[in-house]
Amino acid sequence: MPEINKRSSENRFSDDLLLYNPIILTNPPAQTVKILILGSGQVGSTVAQNLASVSSNDVTVIDIDEKALQHIGSRLDVQTILGNGASPFILEQAGAADSDLLLALTRSDETNIVACKIAADLFNIPSRIARVRSSEYLEYPYPENDDTENGSLTVFDITETISPEQLVT
Repeated sequence: MPEINKRSSENRFSDDLLLYNPIILTNPPAQTVKILILGSGQVGSTVAQNLASVSSNDVTVIDIDEKALQHIGSRLDVQTILGNGASPFILEQAGAADSDLLLALTRSDETNIVACKIAADLFNIPSRIARVRSSEYLEYPYPENDDTENGSLTVFDITETISPEQLVT
């Protein structure tokens, strides 16, 4: 079992996912880790670059921007899928059924949130991390939940959230 380190939120946003990602595998397992990344913008491409550099990671990037996917696919050893990452059909095409980690890093909170719920309920992906830009999702209380950190997002089966924009401020 890999060692998991939690990083504090006092780290500032940078180009390196490892500085602000809440879960980091410090000792990658010998077997392949299948990772789905939704979004190929600044955050998604930086994360893809970091994760693709680990030989035991099998990284697939999903986005609706064909040019961005061509760019990332030409410089990294990743698979790319054109489509909406919140679509069960696209997730299935990307191999969600046997994935270990979903990183929903699009610019749309709603896409990220829905993708995590689908990943949990339809594909049983064990770890689901969502980029959530709006603090309203994090702050709205979920009455049956003691987890004040994720607020109402608990109902969407998100295992961790990241908010790079909030770390900058």
